[in-house]
Amino acid sequence: MHFIPIFTTALLVMVIPKALASDGGFAESCMRIDFQGSTLKAVCTQANGGQHYTELDLNGCINNLDGDLYCGGSGFASSCGDCYIVGGTTVLLCECSDVSGNGYAADIELDGCIGNQNGNLAC
Repeated sequence: MHFIPIFTTALLVMVIPKALASDGGFAESCMRIDFQGSTLKAVCTQANGGQHYTELDLNGCINNLDGDLYCGGSGFASSCGDCYIVGGTTVLLCECSDVSGNGYAADIELDGCIGNQNGNLAC
């Protein structure tokens, strides 16, 4: 009599983490993370367990607001340069200008902005 509730609970325990991972960050489900120009590149796990090479232009995902980087918005590449991923992390570090043209080191944790949607990087 308790087979169905136990089976249902076991199934939910297996399915819910995968569903949540696709909506959240990408760090746990992507590897070989690289950044060139304004493009984030990685190999990400798909829902079926397969691996998929994917690229995402972060210029459509990140905004420079007076020398600070923020998720959402777009256009950071027009006022930021010398960007790179800090080794072994998902932190993007750039030299960004404020509204007066002064340069500042600016960083953003990409795992809070970018997700893995069935093997594709997405903002």
